[in-house]
Formats: sequence, structure tokens, C-alpha cells
Amino acid sequence: AEAKADIHVVNAAGGGVMRLTESPAEDFDPSFTPDGDIVFTSDRFNNRDIWRMLTNGMGQTNLTQSETRQEQEPRVAPDGRIAFVSRGAASPEDDGIYVMDRDGFGRARLPSTSAARNLRWSRDGSRIAFVDGTNVSGKTGVDIWVMKGDGTDQTNVTRTGGFHDYPAFSPDGTKVAYVSDPTTSG
Repeated sequence: AEAKADIHVVNAAGGGVMRLTESPAEDFDPSFTPDGDIVFTSDRFNNRDIWRMLTNGMGQTNLTQSETRQEQEPRVAPDGRIAFVSRGAASPEDDGIYVMDRDGFGRARLPSTSAARNLRWSRDGSRIAFVDGTNVSGKTGVDIWVMKGDGTDQTNVTRTGGFHDYPAFSPDGTKVAYVSDPTTSG
């Protein structure tokens, strides 16, 4: 049988490795919640869903419970809200960035395209940076966008064409660092 990825924790000083998931599925992309739980992506039911568990691996709960959609990239805001990317809807207009509360309820789609990905919350949880494919002034590329946590006030902050990815907010939220390859189209 082929080995699949599982979630582990380790002491920050080293040692004390503990395996938290053990399933035939791929479990990946973990993030800690403010209350110390872990959210992650798993393809346990032949599609990707967002899961939550305690830091000892107990209480594993499927938060999105989708039968057909691919939901991944869980990113946790300081207040516990979880932003994630969802794809595979019957209508592409339903793909994009979603936000839900810590228990999977209150799920809402934020204005975004089906190509949106690589989400990052600002430290204060007021904004989300993300990557999206664009065509600005005839330049095709992948740009960095910033929006409020409710999906309003979207701004393309790079607007240069080329390939821009992996946004990260500065601690005070006034800047966004990112990787850029202006010679590559997204």
C-alpha cells in the first residue's frame, strides 16, 4: 500500500514527535486555531474537506462535509474564523474563497473567482491577501489581491502581469510581501 501524508506535531525545541492522524487518506496543510486546535485538509472521502481536531489527534471532525467539492487551504483568523478555497461546484460561479466559523457553521462565499488561492489573514484578522489570475491592461498574470475579511474593498495590489504568489502581511498590516517572477504568466 502506498504511504499517505499524515499530520504530526513536534515540540518547537525539537523532540516529542506525535502523529495525530493515521488514515489511508492524504491529511495535509495544518493550521492552529487561537484556542489551540488544528484545522487541516483531508481527502478521506475521495474529495478534499476541511477538518478540525484537538492537538492530541482526538475529536477529528469534518467541518465542510462536501460530497463533490474540493475544499482546502484552511487559514485561521485571530478570532477563529476559517477562510478556505472551494472548487468543483456545479456552477463555477460558486467556486472561490469561503469563510466559516470555527465549527463549520455560518459558511459564506466571499466575492472571488474560481482561480483564487493562497490565502493569508492579516495579523488583526481584518483583511485577507490572496492570489488570483487576472488580465490587467492586456497583461495576463497572477496577482496579489487584498480584501476585507467580509470580502469587500478588493484591491489588486500588484497589477503588473507576470506571476506573483505567496502573499504575507507585515505584522502591522501595512505591507504585503510576495514572490514575483515577472517573466512567467500564470
